[in-house]
Amino acid sequence: MKNLQNSFLRGWKLFLLLYLVLLFSSYLFETLSTTSQPAVFPNLSNIDRNEKVIVFPDLEYESKELSLIISELIKTNDVLVINYTDTTGLENNFSAASYVRKLRTLLNSDEYDSLHVIGNGFGAVFASNFVLLNDNRIESLILLDPEGILEFELLGGHILNSSVYSASKIVYWGLNNLIPDFGAFSKSHFNTIYPQVRLDTDLRIEKKIFSSINVPTLIATTNDNDINLSQSKEFKRLLLNSEQVIFNKDDTLFLQRIRSFISDTTDKKNEISVSKKIKSILPFTYSNISGAKGWVLVGLIILIILSTFISEDLACIGAGLMVARGLMSFTPAVAACFIGIFVGDTLVYLSGKWLGKNAASKIPFKWFISEMDI
Repeated sequence: MKNLQNSFLRGWKLFLLLYLVLLFSSYLFETLSTTSQPAVFPNLSNIDRNEKVIVFPDLEYESKELSLIISELIKTNDVLVINYTDTTGLENNFSAASYVRKLRTLLNSDEYDSLHVIGNGFGAVFASNFVLLNDNRIESLILLDPEGILEFELLGGHILNSSVYSASKIVYWGLNNLIPDFGAFSKSHFNTIYPQVRLDTDLRIEKKIFSSINVPTLIATTNDNDINLSQSKEFKRLLLNSEQVIFNKDDTLFLQRIRSFISDTTDKKNEISVSKKIKSILPFTYSNISGAKGWVLVGLIILIILSTFISEDLACIGAGLMVARGLMSFTPAVAACFIGIFVGDTLVYLSGKWLGKNAASKIPFKWFISEMDI
């Protein structure tokens, strides 16, 4: 028995040594390989003075449709695509407003007095902030499957969403710093910058920004996602001088529509009706939210189940809020809470049954409880 314990200890030490070597090697690899990464705010002196289109992509995911748009536009326009991963000069504030203020200082020149702006996904928040700061320079704004309406984001509330983003930031930090991934996670949507941006960006004030924009806006939406359609409809309500086009995911005709919208030099500022102005200032109605379906619903159920392992009460409250806001129906919410609580409590019971009183003398339990407490 003693030989077995010694063998286990030797194996554990060898494993720990190997882990530390791999972790250090991963750190060196990332440090050396990131020296040549493009800056989030490129050196604009190297860009042709005909710069016309600024693209704010989605935070985490690459859009096939956006790639097609960029490929089409670079044939006749100079296109600047913003990269969010370089945070130079942001001074620990990673909000969308902070990003665009920095970008504005680099574009503070008469050479860039005529710009078109494109925002995809959460990039719509960046694009809207940029347009508001540079209203006199912007000719048009295009939002592709836009995100940024608070009620559509995760649990639909600022405090609850902030809790999720804070937790995901911790998880992402662990993936990036405790696993020898050789830079794989930092180049994926598990980069810690992304939850930090969402955490620092207060979507409660974004609605006022959307409503303040009077730049001609085209909202392009794929028709394969009910949530995208509902959110785009809300954007159309808030953006007074906007129009919406809905297209099939594999349909390339939307490229022609976007091309014509950008190339059209006529005045797109249409007269805004009184009824539209009134609709834009009305409060949000949760009936506009389409319930989650398919994998989105599965993801929410898994999120609730995992949340019960941390706090059963908060998980149930969060599930109730999602039901109240129409993100999911009553039955799957209750089922997720029940499964999470049942599994969690069962595991706690079984751990006590299997370990018994001896648990108090074993690591890590003896760090928190003594045999006298039992």
